[in-house]
Amino acid sequence: MVTTVSDDNGTTHFFDVNGGKALAFKPKGLTDPEPRAVLVFLHGYNSTSDLKSYMASTPDTRDLRPLLASRPLLLVEPWGGQSSDFSKFVTATGLTTLIDEALKVAGMKSPPRAVILAAHSGGGMQLLPAVQSSFTYADRLTQVWALDCMYLGEGAKWINWCRTNPGKTLRVRASTHPMSAKPRSQAEAIAKAADGGLLPNANVDIVDLAHDSFPPTFIPAFARFNADIGGRAAINEWQRPPLEQQRP
Repeated sequence: MVTTVSDDNGTTHFFDVNGGKALAFKPKGLTDPEPRAVLVFLHGYNSTSDLKSYMASTPDTRDLRPLLASRPLLLVEPWGGQSSDFSKFVTATGLTTLIDEALKVAGMKSPPRAVILAAHSGGGMQLLPAVQSSFTYADRLTQVWALDCMYLGEGAKWINWCRTNPGKTLRVRASTHPMSAKPRSQAEAIAKAADGGLLPNANVDIVDLAHDSFPPTFIPAFARFNADIGGRAAINEWQRPPLEQQRP
C-alpha cells in the first residue's frame, strides 16, 4: 500500500516494505529522473506510533523534508518504532529491497548513482550492520553520516572500516553535552586517528549542540555535496571528483 502526499517541499510516498513501513521523499529540487544520491536515514528513539506522528511530534528537529526541499536527492526513511529497531532494513536483502521500493514508488530510475547511509541517536546502533551488509548497491555507497549515535563502543570498528574503504567518506558529529558522553568518546577516537593522518576519508567534529538538533543541522549541510562542512579532521575532498561524477 502506498499513500502519497504533496506540498511545497515535494512529494512524500508512505509505503509498505519488508513487513514494515517507510517513506520516500522526492524534493521539489529533484527534477532529474535519477537522484544524485539516495539518502537512507535511521531515526532515533521516540514515543510516537508511526512516521507521520514521529515527524509531527517535533517537526523542527524530526521532519527533514522542508530542509531538503532544494536538494537533488531521494530521502528514504524506514520506521524503526520507538526503540529504533531497523533489523529488518539493515540486512543485505532488507536494505536492497528498501532502496528498490523507494525508487519505484517515487518514479525514479534504478540503480541509484550513489547511496548515503545516515543515522541519529539510537538509529546509530544499526548503522554499522547496514554499512557492512552486502546489499546490492554496496559498491555505490559513497558516504556514511553518524550523528551523535555511537553508543556501542564501535569507534575502532569504524576506524577499520575507513581503512578498508578508502574511497568512501565517514562523517561523524558528536555533542559536548553530558548525555552524549558515549558517542563523544567514540568520535574522539576516530578524530585522533584522522588527525594523525591515518584516516584521510574521515571527517569528525565535536560540537556544542543539543542532541536532537543534529539531524536538522548537519543533514542539510552535508547534502550540499561540497567540502565546506568543517570538522577537526577535514578530508581532502577537493582531490576527488564531485559526487555526481563518481558514478556513471
